[in-house]
Amino acid sequence: YDLAQRKCDGEKAALQAAEAAEADGLNRLMKAVARSERLIAEDIIDTGMTLAAVRDSLAGRGAKQIKVCALLDKPERRILKKIEADYVGFSVPDKFVVGMGLDYDQKYRNLPYVGVLEFVDE
Repeated sequence: YDLAQRKCDGEKAALQAAEAAEADGLNRLMKAVARSERLIAEDIIDTGMTLAAVRDSLAGRGAKQIKVCALLDKPERRILKKIEADYVGFSVPDKFVVGMGLDYDQKYRNLPYVGVLEFVDE
């Protein structure tokens, strides 16, 4: 499965974790995908709940093949043990990470690296 040689059709879905559990959210964001190949691109796989909802929705709509790539993977936090990515950039420990698009309270999203956020009691 060579992603560089795959033709992208431009269909993109922005899915927030809170919307993953809502059928309306999935229906609003997903288009018909019957007999198609799909790549789910995740920033981070944590519990696996969001990814499972998206994957199950695509499979239910008849996707021929579904692959998952993720920049970061937190396997220690996985609630759904059967959820795995086909391609992973890095595995990270069970810590709160920020940067490269990941934020805390709308902060640190633009860091050019992924770092562990440490909370200090004052």
